[in-house]
Amino acid sequence: MRVEHRTGGRRELVWIALVALFGIATLLLLIVPGVLAA
Repeated sequence: MRVEHRTGGRRELVWIALVALFGIATLLLLIVPGVLAA
């Protein structure tokens, strides 16, 4: 039970990290062109 719960928590953290990375990447893709254009 404990091991399964720990692995589940790690998976959730990994998914959160991936979502955060994708969010930052999309923000950079939106901001960088605007800065270069300006």
